[in-house]
Amino acid sequence: MKRSLYMAMILLCAASVSCSKYAVKDEIDDVSNIKDPKKMGVVLRVSQKGRVGRDDILNGISRSLAGFKHVTQVEMVPDLSSKTYEFMEDDLRFYQNDSSERNIITNKEGFLKYKCIGIMKNYLRDQETELKGAIAKDSLDGIIIYEIYTVVSVEMQMMKIESVVAVADKDLNIVYLDHQSNIMDSDNNDYASLKTEAVNHLTARFAEKMLDFGYFEEL
Repeated sequence: MKRSLYMAMILLCAASVSCSKYAVKDEIDDVSNIKDPKKMGVVLRVSQKGRVGRDDILNGISRSLAGFKHVTQVEMVPDLSSKTYEFMEDDLRFYQNDSSERNIITNKEGFLKYKCIGIMKNYLRDQETELKGAIAKDSLDGIIIYEIYTVVSVEMQMMKIESVVAVADKDLNIVYLDHQSNIMDSDNNDYASLKTEAVNHLTARFAEKMLDFGYFEEL
């Protein structure tokens, strides 16, 4: 049974790397409830176990902000505590997936929407003082949370990226939620190049979502 499950996982990976398109799925789409936002803050939330560091991703996103016209001002929220911007255990992630054997064999993602929402609500409640403090201090109309988990394999020349984009209004009500999971192959065979490639993918995903929201426009 273990051997058949392992083979199913290999087949799933092979099928996934052949697809270069981002597979982003919206779960909540009420972002228009934030009327004419002038300024939005961004919280980058990453795994302590991820292969691509938070600073690398943060630098990539920060550089990309200057490459667009900001209809809504979008800026990183500074001076956050570690409990707000990182997680260690999988059960603290927003991204929750049913990785049962049945879903692996049938190539079904099995994203657990309501478990994700429950974890996110707990997070927003636990970090309420800090997040509402940032909203008040910087006159924000809401918070964008970009959660990222990365796997980089030099031996297999591949990257696995799982991410969630969520938006909360001033009162920390969730008005938008999506998720994405992709396994991508690469021509690079060294860690530094693979890490840079992963950062580029993550930066592009964030920029595309800001364009979708109408927060960014092309220069």
